Amino acid sequence: MLKGSADLKKVYSIVLMFLLLLIFNGAANSETKNLNYAKNGVDENGIVIKTLGYELKGDTYEIDLACETPEDMGYAFFNPPEGDKIMVCDLQGLKKGANVIRLKFSKKDYDGLSEKILTFIFKSRTGKDIYFTTSIGDGSRSSSGELANLPAYDEKSENPWQIDLRGADVSKLDVTGRFNDLIHSNFDTETKWPSKLPEKFDPAGIMQLGRAPGLKIKLLHEKGIAGEGVSIGVIDQALLREHDEYADRIKHYEEMKCSDSPQMHSSAVVSLAAGKTVGTAPQSNIFYVATTFGTSDGDKKFNMNFKPLADAINKLLDINLKLSKPEKIRVISISVGWPKGSIGYDEVMKAVERAKKDGVFIISTCLDETYGFEFYGLGRMPLSDPEDVNSYLPGKFWSANFYKHPESFSNPMLLVPMDARTYAGPSHKSQYSFNPEGGLSWSVPYLAGVYALMCQVKSELTPEMFWEASLETGREII
Repeated sequence: MLKGSADLKKVYSIVLMFLLLLIFNGAANSETKNLNYAKNGVDENGIVIKTLGYELKGDTYEIDLACETPEDMGYAFFNPPEGDKIMVCDLQGLKKGANVIRLKFSKKDYDGLSEKILTFIFKSRTGKDIYFTTSIGDGSRSSSGELANLPAYDEKSENPWQIDLRGADVSKLDVTGRFNDLIHSNFDTETKWPSKLPEKFDPAGIMQLGRAPGLKIKLLHEKGIAGEGVSIGVIDQALLREHDEYADRIKHYEEMKCSDSPQMHSSAVVSLAAGKTVGTAPQSNIFYVATTFGTSDGDKKFNMNFKPLADAINKLLDINLKLSKPEKIRVISISVGWPKGSIGYDEVMKAVERAKKDGVFIISTCLDETYGFEFYGLGRMPLSDPEDVNSYLPGKFWSANFYKHPESFSNPMLLVPMDARTYAGPSHKSQYSFNPEGGLSWSVPYLAGVYALMCQVKSELTPEMFWEASLETGREII
């Protein structure tokens, strides 16, 4: 009896120790952290976000959203603009009152995003614009947008949005010794700063520097070469059409199978191509088609589908047939690429071939396949001179690969500004955002704008002539 009791106690002790280890390890590896986010239309439409946090469980991120909605709603969660890596869509997932949603996606998929932005959209029956944007980070923010603490910048992190201060209130924080963290932060004109900032950190000055397209493009504008009389086509998601940067030059706007909420990516790419203060071609006319780059099968799954993109290209080409020669669309900016084997690949390639015959240059992130042209984006520290070629280095997202494997970049390559840019925000007509680290999505509209400038000077310009001249006149910095 006594021996049996002793053995039972041993077993019990071992089991208890095992459970304690599990609990301890679980707490260490699955700590819940709050997520920063910037919202649009959430409060105005009676939605209350109670909590928004995430855990990293092994190789999987889990985001928990607790909210209250005034009516039954659907929702979507994805990485804009494509949703190719992360996509959850449930058109009947929210019931009036309290809701708890758990969103799961792999860390590998998130780390593979060039622009680590996540968007959650509340799908109202009335079609209202209700959404928030977020990214995985270490800071915490209340539902009012107040930041509880400032996360530290991690140079080794693959997340360029790790310090996201867009729409945040940091006015109560002591950030006087946090220059390195702030200089790598994303912020906008809605960010509320404290009265005391690090000596060299000047948000207004940084945003002003970021307005310049860079590499002396402004000198061309001063000489009257600003894209006047040249039309640029842009294909992206739903656009905030009223923004001061471009509202007066949108000659055509059409939506084809896209969401009804203006997206951050859309106002950014339009303004970087043709914005009056931040764009490469600030006087160009704009022809815009909003669409999607994927479709949901109704079972919370999202598939890349480029057939709508092909339709959008053909729509712009059809419109172009009716325009007079001086009004013709000469270039179409598309900040996305279409991998071989994806749905709609053949249709898009066919549309690109049609564009070539019509004299329209399609600039996308797969120029190497469609035209045989290679390009990448340049990096720049936010306080450096955007006009000085010596300010530029390989862009943040690809620099490590460049220095480790320079042989992979041996072909002639055109490098254009990408990082440290200011662009139009998606919430209202006078909002602007600044990103210290960008993606190729920011380089595509820059190139489209430069092409429009050259078309203004040389009407018979072709993509081949443009690329050859660009490589010949460019300066080698690496």
